[in-house]
Amino acid sequence: MIIVIINILDLILHCFEKDIYMRSPQYSVPTTLALVISSLLAPNAFAEESEQDTETMIVRSTAEEALKQQPGVSIITAEDIAKQPPVNDLSDIIRKMPGVNLTGNSASGSRGNNRQIDIRGMGPENTLILIDGVPVTSRNAVRYSWRGERDTRGDSNWVPAEMVERIEVLRGPAAARYGSGAAGGVVNIITKRPTNTWHGSLSFFTNQPENNKEGTTNRANFNLSGPLAGEALTMRLYGNINKTEPDAWDINHAQNGSYAAGREGVRNKDINALLSWKMTPQQILDFSYAYSRQGISMLVIPSTATAILARTGWWTPCTATKLIASIASPGDSPTTVYGIGASPKPVFTTRKPTIPACRKALPAESKA
Repeated sequence: MIIVIINILDLILHCFEKDIYMRSPQYSVPTTLALVISSLLAPNAFAEESEQDTETMIVRSTAEEALKQQPGVSIITAEDIAKQPPVNDLSDIIRKMPGVNLTGNSASGSRGNNRQIDIRGMGPENTLILIDGVPVTSRNAVRYSWRGERDTRGDSNWVPAEMVERIEVLRGPAAARYGSGAAGGVVNIITKRPTNTWHGSLSFFTNQPENNKEGTTNRANFNLSGPLAGEALTMRLYGNINKTEPDAWDINHAQNGSYAAGREGVRNKDINALLSWKMTPQQILDFSYAYSRQGISMLVIPSTATAILARTGWWTPCTATKLIASIASPGDSPTTVYGIGASPKPVFTTRKPTIPACRKALPAESKA
């Protein structure tokens, strides 16, 4: 402002010296002042107008199309899990999301089958469980029991809650993006990556119900992570033991010929090892091996029936193993993932996610 005033005064003095107002009446001092002030204000007005003109709006799609194409998504972070740790496995947390239930192929709940994740009532067979973007599908490799159910508690017990970075729950049909088995929805469990410095922990969790007739739960897990050869080669190892005592025999009587869920206790053992090789800044090769055992901790039925069931093998614990080798890349190029063990289809193809925090996993065609 001071510079503007000085310029105006200098122009007035110049006009007096040249006698412009004497020789040219049309150029009077007031007119000159008006021209000077208007010329000084014009750039500001032009700048404001230019700023308004540069405002742009990009419309990628209509709101109606976005609602149709985007399924319901819920994100469970590690902080959320730390605030409310699960009693048994991750299914205790996932079931709290909208549209998610725990169920089995029937209402009997035999052998803990009511621990399987069901999204929007489509059944556990139409709910795809991913771990780091790779389908687990261990439940499909377990035999059927005498009731016509798979003797498994689902695919959520492979990872301890303390090793989860986040869980993504996608509700709604997603088979076009993730392949078969995703008609009801997708649950993507993202684990914590190996660290460049050595870290380890040992955790214990217990749940003691108020009524002593209800089964107690004790859970312990450990994890160890660190470098083997600098940042180029790192490893991660974690394991979990979970034991839930059965409820008392007189609080869950048989209804309509079947027993309610929780009548028998459960016992799970899991261990997972990961070796990560950073070949280039853009390529990481992971080798992972996992072992899981699912069983019951105690039978709450008459002793004579217990002996019969034990001899026939109906209550034999179920075991499953996974061996996976994968190549991770930040680019859009497909990545082949080889897995054997629990998965009935050993070959999968993964691609870069189209939205943040979601990784694709499309089953490839099975070889003849």
